[in-house]
Amino acid sequence: MIYLIPIAIVIAALVALTLFVAAAFRVVVSTNEVHIIQKKKTSISYGKGQEAGNVYYAFPSWIPIIGISRIVLPVSNFDISLDAYEAFDQNKVPFRVDVVGFFRIANPIEAAEKIESFEHLHNQLKLIINGAIRTVLSSKTIIEIMEERSTISQLFNQEVEPQLKNWWVENVRSAEIMDIQDSQNSKVIQMIKEKKSSAIERDSRVEIADNLKTAQIAEIEAVKEADMKKQNAEREVGEKQAEKQKLVGIAQQVSLQEVATETKITREKEMEVKKVEQVNQANINKEQALIDADREKQMRTIAAEALKLEQEQKAEADLITQSKNAEGKLVEMTKNAAGIKAEGASKAEAEKLMQVAMVSGAIELASKIAQNPEYMAYLQNIEAIKASQNVGTANAEALKWADLKILANGGSVDKGMTSLLDVFSGKGWASMAAMLENLNNSDLGKDLIGKFLTPKKMDTRTEAELKAE
Repeated sequence: MIYLIPIAIVIAALVALTLFVAAAFRVVVSTNEVHIIQKKKTSISYGKGQEAGNVYYAFPSWIPIIGISRIVLPVSNFDISLDAYEAFDQNKVPFRVDVVGFFRIANPIEAAEKIESFEHLHNQLKLIINGAIRTVLSSKTIIEIMEERSTISQLFNQEVEPQLKNWWVENVRSAEIMDIQDSQNSKVIQMIKEKKSSAIERDSRVEIADNLKTAQIAEIEAVKEADMKKQNAEREVGEKQAEKQKLVGIAQQVSLQEVATETKITREKEMEVKKVEQVNQANINKEQALIDADREKQMRTIAAEALKLEQEQKAEADLITQSKNAEGKLVEMTKNAAGIKAEGASKAEAEKLMQVAMVSGAIELASKIAQNPEYMAYLQNIEAIKASQNVGTANAEALKWADLKILANGGSVDKGMTSLLDVFSGKGWASMAAMLENLNNSDLGKDLIGKFLTPKKMDTRTEAELKAE
């Protein structure tokens, strides 16, 4: 049990390391490439459409057993260009040419056996193109090369095809000569171009001259034909004008004769027309006089009827106005009477409500006083004081004329007189209040005070209840 945990950790670490290494060396082949893998003595191709698929692990070749070596080759078309290649024609004329060839690898596995890398194959194909271009161009003159590029391309393909088979490569299309230029210190191409330009210019000028000549001849023929047609047209116009003048003269004479005849007839018809117009005018004047008389008569009748109708409408309007005024006065008087009546009722109702409010207030005050004995006693004392004050005032008034004898029980006559005078002072009133308070503390005193000082019970019945009784 003690050794199982380290072993498990080691196994997990090995698995993790294996997965990491596998992920690090895993290769997915692009769709436009094929990878030729060499394992021991076996070659396997990986890529799109290959039997082995397009995924493999690129372990370095120095790792025993699982190590591999590979060659990456394109399956798409590729081109090889020769820029400014120094060449000679059949006459040893130097020039420079730009050539492009288009190829593809026919069998990647077979091609991989003959090369170390695609760069190696590229260099070999470039050498083949150099040799083919040299051979083909040296068999033609510079003018033939410039004018027969398509033929040169076919000869180039025929020259390189047997050599391409040795490398398992094939042409995609014919090679193309992109440009031809003079070599250093040479002007052959330039002179040929100038010669061609001058020849083109010569042919152009000759053709322009021929065209101008043809145009001038055509213009002369056109002017000649136009003049002939103009003369024939003028002659025909003169003949037509003479014929026209003749016909016009005859037509004028005939026209004058016809005009004279028509003038006579027109005058006769005019006289008849005037006669008819005069008769018609007389009839019109007669009818117009009758119409005017009738119209004046109708206007007088209409004016009389309008005056009558106006007087009737005025009388009717006066009658309606008088009726409306009388109705207005009646309505006004009715509303004034109703207003006076409503005002009296409102005043009566207000006075009634004021009296009811006063009675209700008194009833409510009496009810509150009856429910509070202390406040009742307070009011009773106030009323008793008021009554005593009134009695004292009356006694004082009566003492002026009364023949009183004072019996003083005090220690001296002066003290007795002082007690009598106290009746009319605050001290006397305080003594009377104290006496009443002492009487109120006994049942007999309460009855006595109640007979003299208890206010009459107020009648709390409402006005409606009194009326009902």
